[in-house]
Amino acid sequence: MFHRRFFTIVLFLVMSSFFSFSVSLSLGDIVDRLAVSQDRSSWFRDRCVYYQKIHVKRYKKSLNNGFFGLFAEKESVAEVYPLESGEVVARLISDTDNHMKPKKVKGKRKLIFGAPAFLERIFFPFYPENVKYYDVVDLGNVFVEDFNGKKMEVRAIKIVPGVKKAPIPLVEGIFYLDPDKGYPIRLNIDRLYFLHTLDKKLKKLYDFTSDIFYKRYFSKFSLPYRAKGKGNSRIIRYKGYFEFSFEEWGYKPSPLYPEVKKYFQKVEEK
Repeated sequence: MFHRRFFTIVLFLVMSSFFSFSVSLSLGDIVDRLAVSQDRSSWFRDRCVYYQKIHVKRYKKSLNNGFFGLFAEKESVAEVYPLESGEVVARLISDTDNHMKPKKVKGKRKLIFGAPAFLERIFFPFYPENVKYYDVVDLGNVFVEDFNGKKMEVRAIKIVPGVKKAPIPLVEGIFYLDPDKGYPIRLNIDRLYFLHTLDKKLKKLYDFTSDIFYKRYFSKFSLPYRAKGKGNSRIIRYKGYFEFSFEEWGYKPSPLYPEVKKYFQKVEEK
């Protein structure tokens, strides 16, 4: 009886191990699924109206003691939406001065807030057409926290530019993915490359790191929910060392793109 029970347990463990191995996605599969998720999620986001908030702290070195001290802090909120041309723009709806005091905003003024094109490259660096520019390293399964602070097991892959020159900005960092479906849960960016291809002014962004959390919508789209980071810049608006926190929320379908309305209608029907 003991030997039979022992054999049954061993067989179960062996079969469980084999089954676990058999359902594990290959690196090629996980890369393909991530790329499709990034492309589809960006498609949906670009056809919605939503809100963004960014809080920035800027630091400069003191001539007296050599330490870095906070000298400016501001917070801005914008409504982001697509135009008929397909371009995505942002309208500033609230703002502060560098001392966090509310500042009057011209509601009709269109402002490229946070450089929407730049943010898109940060949140969605891994489109299918961009995969060829990267080297990908499989880091296996690890545990990380999602946007709710919940610890979960994920698949981690490191992406690094695999070319010396590219026509688009690229990132170096680690994606934390749903291990079965491949959509992003979190992205740690360690460095940016080829920013001048987007805007020559971005050459002055010397250092940038970020921790981005994604939230799942309609069981189909993984969109940036919160982010935090820091860097060193010579760009006038963010000159010096800076820290930032970012939030995005409030998606609703743009009247210009009725094809996304069906996703919201399903939720309303429930």
